[in-house]
Amino acid sequence: MATDVFTKYIAKNYHLPEELKTNCEWMYAIVKVKTDAGNRITGYSFINQPAEGVKQGFKFLTGYQFPKTMPINGRPIVFYLGIDNLNICKEKPGDRVYYAPNRVVEVITGHIQNILKENPRTIIIPNMVMVKYGASQE
Repeated sequence: MATDVFTKYIAKNYHLPEELKTNCEWMYAIVKVKTDAGNRITGYSFINQPAEGVKQGFKFLTGYQFPKTMPINGRPIVFYLGIDNLNICKEKPGDRVYYAPNRVVEVITGHIQNILKENPRTIIIPNMVMVKYGASQE
């Protein structure tokens, strides 16, 4: 499936800045990409407000070409990415390390519902792209 190829491309090419790799705060990004009539990504924006360092890792997206057989037709595509650095993060007092799974689902689902209300034609990639750092890296 073309979305599987795209999520693998993201997981392979996304790089978190070194200074954030040991940050224990919950780091995620909900990203909306703009596409042209030829299925090429022409730009992207963030639905949530990730840290600046998290945002920097997405520069590789612009220019990505989805297969011509995928019926995108210039519609926006939304995906979400999470950082798994639990094995190397260095917790500081007051850090919100990880929210409970139900809270994560609630936050992401809320954003997606708002996106679809705004533009029901938006393509949502349902599976989270997880980027792992540390001993859990695969």
